[in-house]
Amino acid sequence: MAASPTSRVRLGPALTRLARSASAHFDHVTRPIMMELSQAIGETVDLSMRKGPSAVLTGQVEGHHRLRTVSEVGERFPLYCTANGKAILSVLPNEQVSRLISVPMLKRTSNTITMRSDLVRDIEACRRIGYAVDDEEHMEGICGLGTGFIDPLGRAVAMSISVPATSDTCRLRWAITSRTPAPSRFAFSRCSRAATTPTCRSTSGSR
Repeated sequence: MAASPTSRVRLGPALTRLARSASAHFDHVTRPIMMELSQAIGETVDLSMRKGPSAVLTGQVEGHHRLRTVSEVGERFPLYCTANGKAILSVLPNEQVSRLISVPMLKRTSNTITMRSDLVRDIEACRRIGYAVDDEEHMEGICGLGTGFIDPLGRAVAMSISVPATSDTCRLRWAITSRTPAPSRFAFSRCSRAATTPTCRSTSGSR
């Protein structure tokens, strides 16, 4: 660490380089998993990270179906009514979740959850089954599934898929929960390896 011109403590160059190295390694791990999942089900796979009260899209692999949903990298999504948002909330401590859901929850569609008790039940369900569901809660005509995990830098991250709310929605959920490994095993168990790989162990040990 180093002192800034304002006499405040800030991260020194060495720690900054280590953080960037861990982040780059994590991206290297998640990208192939996203590509594999996208190829398996033909849908767009998103990677999001919590920033304040929002889930920010940080990465994406586009699917090959002609009818698909695509969001812009950098786009922000509310935590309480999206699959990636609820997945992120599911991996945070209860105290932090309580603070994040204490804000007003606007009713964006007829399916939007606006009761905190109902949202807490959704979060608890995500913790049990390994994935969160957006049943046209953020936008009419769009459904989603997402799974959350903590990256090597301690950030809450989610991998998610959004699809048009058609008959394909049932096919997607079946494909993810039955034909392919469940999101919690497929994403969490493999992405969390970034925290225990030789690369990350060597960088975290050289403070």
